[in-house]
Amino acid sequence: MAELLRTSGETGLQPWADMHEDGHGEFWRAATEYVSRNQKAWHRALS
Repeated sequence: MAELLRTSGETGLQPWADMHEDGHGEFWRAATEYVSRNQKAWHRALS
């Protein structure tokens, strides 16, 4: 989602470009970073 919003912001593809401009891309980037950083804990919790 972060990548979709980023590229849509570059190309102007709506409605994603507006969402990127409104900060939604930063949310998804941070969420991806959090999951990556805690991947082992997620795996344990879901196993």
